[in-house]
This record gives sequence, C-alpha cells and structure tokens, in this order.
Amino acid sequence: TIYAALACALTVQPAFAASSLEEGVKLYGEKHYAKAKPLLEKAVADAPTSWQANYYLANTYLALGQMSR
Repeated sequence: TIYAALACALTVQPAFAASSLEEGVKLYGEKHYAKAKPLLEKAVADAPTSWQANYYLANTYLALGQMSR
C-alpha cells in the first residue's frame, strides 16, 4: 500500500543523511576538505538540526577559508 511505501521512504532518508555525514566526517578527518564539503552540505540539508553536521560543515568552511566576516 501507499502507507508501506511511505514508511519505507521515511526510514531510508535518515540512513542517507547518516552516510553523507559519516563520509563527510571521514574526509574531514583526512583533511580532504573540498571533498567533504558537498557531503556535509547534504547532511545539513537532510538534517538541519544535526549539531554534528553543522559543526563539521562550519569547520570545513573555516579550513577552506570560506567563512564570511
């Protein structure tokens, strides 16, 4: 039914957000900031209240010299 498909879609979304975050954090830890940036931006877009996604994205911007004053 439509409800089963919707329930499945809702449970898959956080997994994608987590994998974007996990991969972004891994790349950040390896100092591959330019590669981490789009993954962390996706993680923030998928979960805007995630402090981890926002923290690592902000630090990525800082490492890339992309912080506004």
